[in-house]
Amino acid sequence: MELKDNQWLYLYAEFALFSHSGDDLSAYMPFEMKKVVVQTKEDMKLKSGNAVFYLSFKPRGGPECRGVVRRTTDGRHGHMCLEARCWIDK
Repeated sequence: MELKDNQWLYLYAEFALFSHSGDDLSAYMPFEMKKVVVQTKEDMKLKSGNAVFYLSFKPRGGPECRGVVRRTTDGRHGHMCLEARCWIDK
């Protein structure tokens, strides 16, 4: 998977980190994406409406983080739900 073609994955990483800190993240930008794994039942992994994204990334000046973002849709145009969690390796 080409990360440069899927810049929105960095937004998912930001969302995951925000779920941990709930603070202004501008000091931690940009992120260095280490690894992304996508789990879904559909063939088109990144375009799937329902998927779980396992992210490994390093914020600027921070420790390595692991995030999980679950994306679900109900099939209606524009309806999407994101749930995120983040663990920071110390």
